[in-house]
Amino acid sequence: CACAFHSLTHPHSLPCCAACPARCGWCVYDNACRSAAALCRGAQESEWLADATVCPQANATAPTAVHAGITGAELTWSGANFAAPQAGNSDAYTCHFTSSTGLSQTSTTGAFVNDTAVTCPIPTEGGAGLSAGVRERSVELQFNAVPVGDTPTAGLTFYDCEDLGLGSSGQDCGRCLSISEADFQCG
Repeated sequence: CACAFHSLTHPHSLPCCAACPARCGWCVYDNACRSAAALCRGAQESEWLADATVCPQANATAPTAVHAGITGAELTWSGANFAAPQAGNSDAYTCHFTSSTGLSQTSTTGAFVNDTAVTCPIPTEGGAGLSAGVRERSVELQFNAVPVGDTPTAGLTFYDCEDLGLGSSGQDCGRCLSISEADFQCG
């Protein structure tokens, strides 16, 4: 049983749950298609998904924008069928933030909340490299180094109110207060 998925962070194809052929299932902790639950790590029926409708899926993230200088912010992935890491194994969720102007790729270790939510710390970024007060980065959610679901990527905007509020002669109160992007909590 085999299938392939192309990841932003991996130049080669990786296995995927939803594309497992008929009569095959997805081994949750092995990130692989297998023909029977007995072939999965732990050989538990609950660790073998025989139907693509129960595959792990990462659907949305919040927040979609964060101030570039904030510390301690978390990105929350909502979805379905997230696997709980098993104690005693190296199971882990990670968020991979793509490289951007002046920044290299960054990864943070995620935390399993429940089968519909995973959180990852957002790296603290300074204002360097912002273009007109904003910087876009893509984030990919992975479990045991394999992307979660078929759409594990989301966009995250880093912004700086001071840069967004700059007019031609420096800080401009009117310009700052007129920023209409609701995600940019400036004003």
